[in-house]
Amino acid sequence: MTLDKTIGSLIVLGAATLSTLGGCAKESPPANYPAPGASEENEPASEQAGGLTDGQIVDILTTVDSGEIQQARLARMRGNDPRVRQFAQYMIEQHTNSTQKAAALASRQHLTFAASDQATTLQQNAKDALHRMERASLRTFDVTYVKAQIEQHKEVLDMLREQLIPAADNQALTTQLRAAAGMVEDHLNRAQEMLPLLQPDEQSAPGAPTPPLTGTIPQKWSPSGSQG
Repeated sequence: MTLDKTIGSLIVLGAATLSTLGGCAKESPPANYPAPGASEENEPASEQAGGLTDGQIVDILTTVDSGEIQQARLARMRGNDPRVRQFAQYMIEQHTNSTQKAAALASRQHLTFAASDQATTLQQNAKDALHRMERASLRTFDVTYVKAQIEQHKEVLDMLREQLIPAADNQALTTQLRAAAGMVEDHLNRAQEMLPLLQPDEQSAPGAPTPPLTGTIPQKWSPSGSQG
């Protein structure tokens, strides 16, 4: 009888222990291991790269053109030095032609213009430059304009080489961007060449002789040379 009671007690104790262990197992949440190759940083390639679309690129080109044309129109009216007015007229012709080429390319290649942070930044920089020109005195206007041209053309040239050309998918667009880089570099060189000849002190003497720039500004832009 004593043996039977002892065996019974052991059976009851064992059952209770198993019940407790089972309850603990249910309360412990399963470990959430990531699937093979999964990562929180795995995002679509387009988001990771932060690349520009072809539509955004052509929009950037026309944004640059618009800002240059606005500033050049003001410089053509307010410029003191005839070289500045000549350069401003050249900018109007060049960037008007560039705008037309961008629109024609977008139409042929079925590219839809699209906004971008780069275009917004360029547009704001152009507005700031125009505002500086509007506030400049008659004596300092020419230098203010040419300095703005140097600053903006450097910015655009870097963007073309480092962002726009590498990001373009359309071959025709890539060709046009390379031509545009040649055009922008030419404008930059001309502005840098002009600046030393336009110091404010020299402008204070009306009618003072103005030494010509090295070379001449062509009346028509040659498509074979660079993008207009």
